[in-house]
Amino acid sequence: MKGKQFLLMLIGSFGCTIEGETRLQKLTFLAKEEHGIKLPFEFTWSNYGPFSGDVWDCIQAMETEGLLKQEEVERGSGMATYMIRVFTLTEKGKKELNSIKKEFQVENRIIIDLIERFGHKPLHYVLSYVYGRYEMKDGEAIASSDIA
Repeated sequence: MKGKQFLLMLIGSFGCTIEGETRLQKLTFLAKEEHGIKLPFEFTWSNYGPFSGDVWDCIQAMETEGLLKQEEVERGSGMATYMIRVFTLTEKGKKELNSIKKEFQVENRIIIDLIERFGHKPLHYVLSYVYGRYEMKDGEAIASSDIA
């Protein structure tokens, strides 16, 4: 599965809009590591856990192709306001999504399961799960239970 196809399906599973690059990165990581979706993204461990520059590059390419738009949106209120990046599929992106869903029915079901498990949980829940389950070893993220 190409990265663009996966990201179209992931964002599409959120009603065609996903809030936050961190959520996008962590869900992509979990899709690859825990759900076995073959993706062309390489992850490294950063200060914020697993991160893939490849995901970011793919998002940028998708925006250039007119498949999605991204914007910075203010969230919160008063002294607790913050900016978050929001990714939304364009009409062109939605059409491409509809054309690939039949080809990737198994992956689509996996993505839906992933969204049901993590998609609407608070971000701190997703981060706690990832940080508690994975750690860095020899340059890659390894499930803590797999480390001897």
